[in-house]
Amino acid sequence: HNRFKKVIQELKTQHWEIAVETGSQQALSIVEEMFRNLTTPSFQTRTVPAEKLPYKNQSMAIAATCPTKYGKQLPRGQLKQLAAIWLSKIWMVSQHTRIHDQYPCHHSWAWFDAGLNAQEINRAIASIKTSGGLGENEIGMQFYPEFKKLSSKDKYFNGMCPIWHTLNAKVIWGRRQGLWRLNASFHECLEAIISAKTCECFDEETILAHLHQKQYPCHQLKNQAPKFMHIDVIAPE
Repeated sequence: HNRFKKVIQELKTQHWEIAVETGSQQALSIVEEMFRNLTTPSFQTRTVPAEKLPYKNQSMAIAATCPTKYGKQLPRGQLKQLAAIWLSKIWMVSQHTRIHDQYPCHHSWAWFDAGLNAQEINRAIASIKTSGGLGENEIGMQFYPEFKKLSSKDKYFNGMCPIWHTLNAKVIWGRRQGLWRLNASFHECLEAIISAKTCECFDEETILAHLHQKQYPCHQLKNQAPKFMHIDVIAPE
């Protein structure tokens, strides 16, 4: 409650669309009530039921024994369930821009993960506000700092997807055209990875890493990814 209260108080003088990731209907109800109390009466919410997530089927390609990308063991099949949500982030933000296509082209949207702590939220907001804005073909995300990288790319997912994970998807910021372009390239890259069977385990940051580095099988896509720009989210250790 306090995390999102600070966000709303910080941004209430501007027009912002805030996407909130929640894990249950009870959590969603709490968030909805909190936002109504802190914003204008016109506040609206939209939900996407789990069965309507766009990448639910693609997440089934993930091996049942997958750990997290940092190697933490998960209950059997849990990464499949989590990835169905995580893979849908960019699609959900992109869809939101289509719903609100009456806004001018310079309008921007930001996704904030539910797991962000207060310090990370404040860092992200400050970085966005002082960045000078984004071009239509640019996306703001944090480049993972060295202290968050594993010592070898072969250690990600305990060797079940050897690629450096370079982009932190806790905050995704962009303008309409950039988000549409990212959504198209993300979808094409995800399908290519599944078809080529290059990764037994993956999450949304795996797909973004392939786009960022133009890594096979996402090195010659029909839909080219936008340019990634750094914003601060994770505080130095």
